[in-house]
Amino acid sequence: MYKQEGLLRKEKCMPRNRFFHCLTLAAAVFLLWETQASAYETRIITDHANTPLFQLRFFDQGEKYGNALSETEGEASTWQLSAAQKDAVTQAVERWADILGPGANNAVPAAINVGTMNEVNADAISVGNPAWHGAPWEGASGLAGALIGDQSMNPPAQIRIGRMNFSIPDIPSPLPTGDGIELVGTLYHEMGHALGISSLATMGEGYDGSLVYGFDTEISPWDRHLVDQYGVTPTTDMEVVRPGTAPGADPVFTVGEMTESGVLFKGTHVSEVLAGALNGGLPIEGFEGDSLDLSHIELDRSLMSHQDYRNYQVFMEAELAALQDIGYTIDRKNFYGFSVYGDNLTLDNGRGYFARNADGTAYLPGQPNTAAYGVGLHIYGSGNDITQTADLLACGTAGTGIRVDGEANTLRIAPGVRVSADGAYGTGLLLAYGKGQNVVSRGEIRATGTGGVGARFDFGGSLLGLDSGLTAEYRGSYIRSRTEAAEDESGNVVTQLYEQHNLLDELKGPLAERFDVSGPLSGSAAAIYISRNAWVKNINIVNGAALSGDIISDWNPGNSDVQQVQTAANGDDLLTSLSFGRLAAGDGSATDAPDPDFRLRYDGNIMGKHSIRMSVDGGALSFNGRAEVLDVNVREGATLSGNAEYTLNALDNGYVSVDGTFTNAGTVAPGNSIGTITINGDYHQTATGRLLAEFDASGTSDRLAVNGNAVVNGTLYLAPLPGYYAGSLSLAPITASGNLTEGYATNLLLDSPTLEMTATPQGGTATILSSRAADAYSRYAANGNAANVGRALSSADGVRDDMRNLYAALDFSAPDGSTVRKALSQLSPDAYGNAALASFDMHRMLSDLILPGTFSRAPQKDGEWHVSAQPYAGTFDQPGRSGMGGYDAANVGLIGSAERSTPGGLTVGGHVVFNHQSMTGDTNGKLRGEGLYLGAQGLYAPADWDGWNVFGIGRLGVENWRMKRAVSFNGYNRENSKDWTGFSGSVRAGGGYEADWGTIKAGPFAELDYAFSSRPSLTEDNGMGSRLHLDSETFHSLRSSLGVRMSTNERQFGEHATWKAHASAAWNHELLDKAGTMHGSFVDAANTGFSNTIKVPGRDSLGLGAGVRFNTDKHVSFSLNAGSELFRRDETSVYGNLAVEWKF
Repeated sequence: MYKQEGLLRKEKCMPRNRFFHCLTLAAAVFLLWETQASAYETRIITDHANTPLFQLRFFDQGEKYGNALSETEGEASTWQLSAAQKDAVTQAVERWADILGPGANNAVPAAINVGTMNEVNADAISVGNPAWHGAPWEGASGLAGALIGDQSMNPPAQIRIGRMNFSIPDIPSPLPTGDGIELVGTLYHEMGHALGISSLATMGEGYDGSLVYGFDTEISPWDRHLVDQYGVTPTTDMEVVRPGTAPGADPVFTVGEMTESGVLFKGTHVSEVLAGALNGGLPIEGFEGDSLDLSHIELDRSLMSHQDYRNYQVFMEAELAALQDIGYTIDRKNFYGFSVYGDNLTLDNGRGYFARNADGTAYLPGQPNTAAYGVGLHIYGSGNDITQTADLLACGTAGTGIRVDGEANTLRIAPGVRVSADGAYGTGLLLAYGKGQNVVSRGEIRATGTGGVGARFDFGGSLLGLDSGLTAEYRGSYIRSRTEAAEDESGNVVTQLYEQHNLLDELKGPLAERFDVSGPLSGSAAAIYISRNAWVKNINIVNGAALSGDIISDWNPGNSDVQQVQTAANGDDLLTSLSFGRLAAGDGSATDAPDPDFRLRYDGNIMGKHSIRMSVDGGALSFNGRAEVLDVNVREGATLSGNAEYTLNALDNGYVSVDGTFTNAGTVAPGNSIGTITINGDYHQTATGRLLAEFDASGTSDRLAVNGNAVVNGTLYLAPLPGYYAGSLSLAPITASGNLTEGYATNLLLDSPTLEMTATPQGGTATILSSRAADAYSRYAANGNAANVGRALSSADGVRDDMRNLYAALDFSAPDGSTVRKALSQLSPDAYGNAALASFDMHRMLSDLILPGTFSRAPQKDGEWHVSAQPYAGTFDQPGRSGMGGYDAANVGLIGSAERSTPGGLTVGGHVVFNHQSMTGDTNGKLRGEGLYLGAQGLYAPADWDGWNVFGIGRLGVENWRMKRAVSFNGYNRENSKDWTGFSGSVRAGGGYEADWGTIKAGPFAELDYAFSSRPSLTEDNGMGSRLHLDSETFHSLRSSLGVRMSTNERQFGEHATWKAHASAAWNHELLDKAGTMHGSFVDAANTGFSNTIKVPGRDSLGLGAGVRFNTDKHVSFSLNAGSELFRRDETSVYGNLAVEWKF
């Protein structure tokens, strides 16, 4: 017979002889009843693979479900289960399906009848099939035979539920949570008995009428693993005796009282889990008065125990191991990663917890485990120091990353380790019992699923509840309350409550001495949750921590359950210190020293109005949420900022007194830019305290709003945020609904290179006056043009729109003015002036490329046309110079030219040029454009001039330009752009002499070169505040050149070609002082006009040119020309072309 002893005890059937066994008759009666059973509701329970495992049969009120313990007719349900209660039965059996399903062998679902009774109790029964007598399954429960051996169950198993005050959890939890008896956990316990956790030891009367105990003709698989204090294991026909009984001739099994029975359950799997702890076996309950049990596992507070206080909702790993030892195939590691049952151990746990492979033989590292109620690490023992060095991914429903019981354990989570419980209602870290626990978390703890809690400090309730009609206990820090079942005058079972029952030593102190966090901690329902029965003494958030989720404490030192006398005797104040910014030691534990490098933004809420004392001890905390706490302390050197509301709760319960004040000895800085800190309570700023209030250009400021009295000493610092400031502003950084006592100095925090401010405080307010000097910007300019822009900025009126952002970037830049210097060069329109100068360079390059060809072809045959195509390229690098920025320019294009000689030594021709030019300014501006130009060239050198000549070249063209000016400094990033069409041209005229030296010709020359570039007025697109308007402008250059030209006479090159070379050198001098003046202004402000002078860089330079020409007898010629300009104020230019020429 397999039955639970029940929540209250009852006697087993009474035999007529010493070891009479009542199973056979009961089973027969049950079989007779089964043929007459009434209708019932059926639910099929499947495992995760959707394989049917159990069949639940619910019998409503009045329907007969049988009674395997009675020799009378089958028992009928005496009251009606509600739909919720049926669901709770289903949940309990589903838990077992999850555990047993993968290893179960039953081909058909195992039947379980569910009925009700009037007793204040509950039990589960599974009688073995009478046909198993003499078979290997003799002594096993019906469910064990079916699930392990696919044996035929007959009769069905049975669950009976008595009349009690049941609690059905709203959400799954590893801890009991209700006031009544937890129905799901209770039936999970009962099913454990029906599955085989039950002894077949019997009780009867001896010949003298005394009670006798022993094992009859059958023993269960459970019994075979029991060992008494003398090492005896039960056998059939063995007597059970109490310690001290005089020994007889036959071996006996010795059993003590209750949890001190001296009996252990031992087995291979249990031994593996315990690893030498608990004397190698599970403690088993012995006698309870006159009743012999041997069917409960008496691990502390275990679900499978018969203790009055149990705070587990599922089996521990060692209890699952016991089921393995009696024959069940269970993938135990799917539900527990590792368990520590020993005491005073120091170990590094490198065992992880992940999903299992299909065979259930190994973990799949990195893949989350999804088993419901799975636990990555369970610390049962006491005094251990355990470092977790592998990931624990317990992500099933109600999964728990780490559970800590026992006392005085130290848990360390190594850096980089993930402790995750991301399934619904998961718990990353659970401290569930004891006192003096310590946790140092340097890894990640998270529970991001629905209802998840990162770190939970909670004894839970008791499986039996406190209002269930049963004897039960409720425990916590300095809490032990006890209820006892009794009968009233009418015989009804009632509950009597005895508060402050004898306090156990394991409850005399904080559940957690300290919780030090230097890694990520998150929970969707709470990052940290402290229950009403758990005292956590110190929570230290140190550098490296990242919090997501609320911090909630329901702990109340004034709770009537708390045994205050014992608390006072121990000198404990029962308060929780929540500290931010203490310095961490090398092992991650918090010290008492402040950490100036601590930085944290926390956007959750802190709800602990009865117990939490909040402090910022070092570094900087930005808290953005609600805090309901006893008091707040900002220590000297620490900073507290953010948008938050603090509600302070003074405490004086006769044992502890807290005045409920927000004390600032460091820095309080409302907002994260502009924001408000609201204090519902009193505020006291000490002589070292600082209130930092930021304000913006609109006059909006940070605010400290005190709904109470405020005493403000120390210093009020006013700090302007970047913006455009002009004129005066009025600020109100401090308000108080009560008395405002002012004893502070006012200091303005402004370190601007350009902006000046003064502050005048008065009665919690302050007036700010802003101004700028006339040279506020221009004094930092890199050149004259940039200085002109700076002066325009200083004189601006009516600044609007994005230009206010431009001023903010300037005024709130590097104090040494280096950013302003850079910005003014970018804001200056030098790029447009440089575009004109680059155009001059391009025209002179074209003239330098075309004219040498004219010279090299002369003299020509009269009337002979020479047509050429000349691709070319040139680069110009002009560094910055006084007044302007520099640029790099490049040109590529194609010259088409035609020339013809006339009688008398005149060569005339024309050319067309297509040019693509790109220019990049050193500080600003990117120009791209194309031009089309038409021109003419000529050379007059009659023979009777004896080497003298005159020459000229000119062109005119239209250009399409695309300008982009990037302005980027101090976070201000804009791009201005403009397209326009302009005109440019050049003309060159000169003369010279060439003496013929036989093989070469050489002589001097002089020339004058004029170039112009014309641009219309324009207003830049885009760019916002940095946009410029420029008036139309034509730029000019006039340059003279004196030099020497040399060429060779034509020479033979092979049989069919000749060649001819030329070279020149000239001193160039710019005759104009400037190319022009640009007149511009900023678009988004008035009175910002300025003028920039465009000067030709380096008025003197040396021009060099060289080339070679190849003539063939096929009327085709090839020319290669190159040139450069040197010594022009660091400017360098290189250009060249390849010409192909046809003559006809």
